Amino acid sequence: MKKILIAVFMVLVMVGMANAEANWRDTCRDLGGLAEVIMDSRQMGVPMARLMAVISDEGGSQLTESLIIDAYSVPRFRTEKMKKQAVADFREKVYLECVIALR
Repeated sequence: MKKILIAVFMVLVMVGMANAEANWRDTCRDLGGLAEVIMDSRQMGVPMARLMAVISDEGGSQLTESLIIDAYSVPRFRTEKMKKQAVADFREKVYLECVIALR
């Protein structure tokens, strides 16, 4: 499962970078999706170093590294309900920040 998640993560990073010049709605939607994958990884217990290594290997951006750092600043929760809430909250926070910055 973790390998699948990391593969999805890498695809989202590439899609996000390819769409960086698209309109702000698409860019922010993609960035929110990337934030969701990162926080889901955090809540599943994927080590931060593994995500940073994936980003490094794929030539990831400082923005992606910042998202990873922000996600790992949030506690890892025990219940599925709280994990899902943390993922949703992080996705929406990143989306909002993106909209404010690009709109």
